[in-house]
Amino acid sequence: HFGSRLKTEPQGYLVGPSVESVAMSVQFQSQNFQHILRMCNTNVDGRQKVMFALTAIRGMGRRISNIVCKKCDIDLNKRAGELTTDEVNKI
Repeated sequence: HFGSRLKTEPQGYLVGPSVESVAMSVQFQSQNFQHILRMCNTNVDGRQKVMFALTAIRGMGRRISNIVCKKCDIDLNKRAGELTTDEVNKI
């Protein structure tokens, strides 16, 4: 069933879909990136987006963490490890 997705290179090698679409890894541009943050006696994963990282704190679901981020004027597309100390203190 792979016959339609495989193509032949000029040398005669078969190239599968995994070679055609190489997944790029996430690159963090922030110089002071933290992989683990300590908030409310909980280790928060810095690699997740802020809204989903806050759900690691007991009692905070997606809805509450979304409201907290909006009230604190924090960009929802930002990773938790990219937060400044001022933004962490706001939360």
